[in-house]
Amino acid sequence: GFLTNVVTNVKMWWKTRRWAKKGTPENEVKKALGLDKMTESSIKAQPNYKYYQKFLYKAEGIKLDGWVESSKISPPTVWRHFGLDKMSASQRETSDNMRVYVRYLKKYDDAVYRYGYKEYFPSSEAEKQVYLKVWAMTDRPDQYVLKRLNIDRGENKYFSYNYKRMRTRWKTEEEIMAHPNYYLFREFQRLKAQSW
Repeated sequence: GFLTNVVTNVKMWWKTRRWAKKGTPENEVKKALGLDKMTESSIKAQPNYKYYQKFLYKAEGIKLDGWVESSKISPPTVWRHFGLDKMSASQRETSDNMRVYVRYLKKYDDAVYRYGYKEYFPSSEAEKQVYLKVWAMTDRPDQYVLKRLNIDRGENKYFSYNYKRMRTRWKTEEEIMAHPNYYLFREFQRLKAQSW
């Protein structure tokens, strides 16, 4: 009944989390779920397949968290690692690597926004568009995006990276609108309005 389903779901949530945190190999998880001796198509029809999917998602998240915390891995490095710099726009649109990159970039940008991690801003137009989408999806404040686009960073030598508490408006509206990255800010606002 209902209670049995709840208990099973909680147990499986805990197991998949533990497997992901321990770095349990995929084949061991498949075996534990009774999916090890099946073809790829028959696995998908099994009730335990959803738990396998949850394990994979959690394991991926833990790996991405490690990338965010590493000082040797940056968004441009991940972009190139996944070969996104060599793909066409239509290839990126359907690529699983792009899905993983967006998930990573959300995590990285959260670290920049909350804890002042080192900022990176992409050089290619394709990367810029991904950043804008992530900022719109995560509902970043205009001030944050203006700073990240280097439009209105302020000339204060005591500038703080804690974006939640810091408001800077050192430039006039005309200076802001004349900035070469202003078109990106307008695109961010358009995307943000669409997401609501």
